[in-house]
Amino acid sequence: MDRVREIVATIFDVPLEAVSPESSTGSIERWDSLGRLVLTVELEQEFGVEIAPEESERLGSVQEIVAWLESSTEDARFHTRTAP
Repeated sequence: MDRVREIVATIFDVPLEAVSPESSTGSIERWDSLGRLVLTVELEQEFGVEIAPEESERLGSVQEIVAWLESSTEDARFHTRTAP
């Protein structure tokens, strides 16, 4: 989750401390349709996944992104970083 939070903070130019699992399109002003596109591209590059446009539209919070990545990727780097 930390890496997803870092990406969200960077893309939307907000302090990392302000990004929580609950951070979403409703709480981050710059998380609009263009921001979603940039975020999607960055997530695809970082985690080696493809996010379909309809999936991208459903991923409206940090927690939803993390859950989707956990269920969609075999990337050991991601699972290692999110393990408790």
